[in-house]
Amino acid sequence: MKNKEEQTAPKLRFKGYTDAWQQGKLGDLGSVAMNKRIFKHQTTPIGEIPFYKIGTFGKQADSYISHELFEEYKKNYPFPKKGDLLIAASGSIGKIVEYRGEKAYFQDSNIVWLDHNEKVLNSYLKAYYQIIKWSGIEGTTIKRLYNKNILKTKICFPSIKEQKQLGILIQKLEFLITLLQRKKAKYEELKTALLQNLFPEKDSRVPLLRFKEFHNDWQQKKLETITNITMGQSPNGSTYSEIPTKYILVQGNADLKNGWVTPRIWTTQMTKQAKKGDIIFSVRAPVGKVGKTNYDVVIGRGVAAIKGNDFLFNVLKKLDKESYWDKVSSGSTFSSITSSDLKNTKIKIPQEIEQVKIGDLFFNFDETINILQKQLSKFENFKQFLLQNMFI
Repeated sequence: MKNKEEQTAPKLRFKGYTDAWQQGKLGDLGSVAMNKRIFKHQTTPIGEIPFYKIGTFGKQADSYISHELFEEYKKNYPFPKKGDLLIAASGSIGKIVEYRGEKAYFQDSNIVWLDHNEKVLNSYLKAYYQIIKWSGIEGTTIKRLYNKNILKTKICFPSIKEQKQLGILIQKLEFLITLLQRKKAKYEELKTALLQNLFPEKDSRVPLLRFKEFHNDWQQKKLETITNITMGQSPNGSTYSEIPTKYILVQGNADLKNGWVTPRIWTTQMTKQAKKGDIIFSVRAPVGKVGKTNYDVVIGRGVAAIKGNDFLFNVLKKLDKESYWDKVSSGSTFSSITSSDLKNTKIKIPQEIEQVKIGDLFFNFDETINILQKQLSKFENFKQFLLQNMFI
């Protein structure tokens, strides 16, 4: 099998293209450019034109320059064209932000771009930069991307026509990924708002928002009076295995992924057990993280098993979001809570039928968020597959 340097065409290609790709260095295509230096005394914390330093690159600016200075420097010194790709030369080395023509200024030497000829399109470069290996920094502890590194970096590229199609393909995938990310974030924001409003505040017995058929006050009770709690006990370390054996072992938050137990370690010794459908609660750093189990599992001392419905599951998640466990946890090396701490935790609960309706609502939100995450992962993996197989 040919290595990348010997390849003249990618593994996958649009129909109709057979020409060999060109190979060279970024320095063959252009030169590194940057804005003229801005000094601290020329900036203000509030102003007209955002000035992006490496710490705020791709984020919200915290410094500004005057409109007059911006126009003067833009006219007389190097300035990116719309579509140019700004590169982080320090900090998050290689991070790329597309300049979209907005009024903004960028820190010299730390934020640069390739002022290139017409042999490559920016849309192609934007995709290629995601798989590029910057010269001289691979496998090193270098914390800076110097101009010489950029110019010596190797690049392969096809005809302009093929570049355009590749750029459009990756751009469309990224657009879909962005839409899914935003949709997922909206559901998560709405869920967070509901967590705040469908449960009573500290000094209240009724929530701000409620299903219209319910009117009774909620009751405050200790957790141990409404459910069964089993504290974990770790098996002997000699019984552990990373290869599936007799029992799945849940030791802590590392065994939870997206709110569910994800098998990671197994054991042949039965100590304490959680049954399928139980809530898994982390009692050691980080205290208060919760998940569910779809399996019968052995639980180590880092977790507890709680019998409960989706309502109780979300009560515990709400307590975690409110940093409740930080107030009761202890430990000089890392935080933890005792069996007594957990069992004596006071929560407010409504009648069972209202619990079910609230639990079902949050279950549906979680299902939707999980579906969106799976779709997101699918598109992200597909994008990586294309980057690895349609580019050299």
